[in-house]
Amino acid sequence: AVNHANKAMKGYVETRILAKQGKLKSKGRGPSESQKSANAIQLSLLVSLGLAFIISPVLGRKIATDEEFREKYVPEWYDFRVKPPKSAWTREELHNQIIEVERDTRERAIRGEFTPEKLEELKRSMQPRSDLSDEDLAMAKKYGWSSIHPGVDPDDDDDDDE
Repeated sequence: AVNHANKAMKGYVETRILAKQGKLKSKGRGPSESQKSANAIQLSLLVSLGLAFIISPVLGRKIATDEEFREKYVPEWYDFRVKPPKSAWTREELHNQIIEVERDTRERAIRGEFTPEKLEELKRSMQPRSDLSDEDLAMAKKYGWSSIHPGVDPDDDDDDDE
């Protein structure tokens, strides 16, 4: 009888310790109200984040492409679009201007306006600016900034290489 009482008491004590540690589920009660509310909050957070994840690309595309939608629903302070610059020329006008400059340069070369004597005169007529210091002029000479073509040495004649 004593052994039976000891076994019963040991089972009661072990069960009580496990219940205090939260490792033993109660038989009669379901989850508590605080646990139910925590689960509901977590579920609602999961659903709202999932919907935001799914809707954001669709809404972003709508904002980016639909001018009427953007004006109606997007506030002015939220408009991060880069405004296109007011260009002086269209692409076609710029292209036509470049073609015209190339044509004019070719015609001038055919007429003989780019003879070596005239190019030397152009080099001599190019005076450095008066507001530059001696150090600035030395740097310009060192890096070729004052040359007509910085990559070509003026003393180097490529025509003699035959």
